[in-house]
Amino acid sequence: NSPDVALQADFDNYICYDNGSCAENWGGTSFATPRWAAWLALVNQQLVANGQVAGLGFINPTLYSIGQGSNYNGDFHDVTVGNNDTSGQSTFYDAVIGYDLVTGWGSMNGQPLMATLAGSGSVTTTIAVTNVSPDSEAYGQNAQVTITAVLSWAGSGPAPTASAVTISGNAPSTYGTTSCGAPSGNTMTCTNTYTPTVLDVPGYYTMSAAFAGEGIYSGSSSPQTNNFSITQATAATVVTSSLNPSVFGQSVTFTATISGEYGLVKGRSTSLLKGGVQQQNATGTVTWSTNTGCGTTTVTSGNPGVATCTTSILAVGSDTITATYSGDNNHSGSTGTLSGGQTVNPAASTTTVASSLNPSIYGQAVTFTANVAAVSPGVGTPTGTVQFTIDGSNFGSPVTLASGSATSGSTSTLTEGTHTVTAVYLGSTNFAPSTSPVLNQVVQGAIAQISPSSLN
Repeated sequence: NSPDVALQADFDNYICYDNGSCAENWGGTSFATPRWAAWLALVNQQLVANGQVAGLGFINPTLYSIGQGSNYNGDFHDVTVGNNDTSGQSTFYDAVIGYDLVTGWGSMNGQPLMATLAGSGSVTTTIAVTNVSPDSEAYGQNAQVTITAVLSWAGSGPAPTASAVTISGNAPSTYGTTSCGAPSGNTMTCTNTYTPTVLDVPGYYTMSAAFAGEGIYSGSSSPQTNNFSITQATAATVVTSSLNPSVFGQSVTFTATISGEYGLVKGRSTSLLKGGVQQQNATGTVTWSTNTGCGTTTVTSGNPGVATCTTSILAVGSDTITATYSGDNNHSGSTGTLSGGQTVNPAASTTTVASSLNPSIYGQAVTFTANVAAVSPGVGTPTGTVQFTIDGSNFGSPVTLASGSATSGSTSTLTEGTHTVTAVYLGSTNFAPSTSPVLNQVVQGAIAQISPSSLN
């Protein structure tokens, strides 16, 4: 018979356990062959673990192929010295380099030959994030997110352990601890949690999973995809008035309060405090309706943010007041309107009247001047007309105010005595009517002039 392979069979290499006792000086192929068989069983175990369930099968063609290949010197111990002459027989063979009829290809070089026969011992794995729930939420919502990943591998060997699996992401906040369920077939399902904070600004994030590799299993990582997003939260803008109703010219302050959908508004800075993250102050601007004259003001005062508008130019009537928030990186813009509008009533007025000559002499020309002014808190110079009256009757037509003043026409026909004079301000859109206190105009009798010639 021609040998295929060899293994140590000398009698000084084995101890035989027989009937309760150990005996030395045993050897031969009866001992070397089971050692090869045991080693090949280990090779088969490795093959099965690598997914090659069929095992080695008939191994001779493979061994001869290795012997003739470039890996021979690494996979076998080539026996090159000695022969099989054991009793002085005339025919025997010597060991030579390579294959020979004494030792075949030689004895196995255990681990290298196992790697050649069964592979390197690395089983390819894949891991993928299969679910992110929820996969989107608004800034400040801070709802817990559950990330699920599945690890898969080939073969039917012992499953990898959960300790080599990690699930995390590129969002700044802290992740929980990855936990995995029991293997099911060639897969294992793992989960982890992540809870956003104010540090996680709107945008897309990748929730990922990785397997570090373990034993015969190669490492793997999930594809990098944007599988979770934080959207801008809705910002609510509420407008309030410091005084409603007000009067024309009176100063009123409107306040716009900016609140995030979940009570958060993007801030300028973040401070880590004991127990968590300090919420941030508001940013952005508020543009006010044109009737206020305020234009655009800056959001100030923290969280929630506020912006104010102080005005005294509102028209009389019901004014619609709107505040439009610009939004910021974390919040969408929004518009708020003062509920019911701002009611502006006409301001009260006061009217006085004065005479150009009092007392006067019968026949002297006299004029009357009215001055009309706003009564606080109203502000401004009244416009409109003034009707003068003398002794309860209108004197001439209404006179138009100029810079709050109006002067009547001249009269020289007032009879001797006391006449009551008033100025009645007829009011305007912005100012209420008013009547002056009564002015008593005294007209004295004329002094007769007698010439000397009339005495003759």
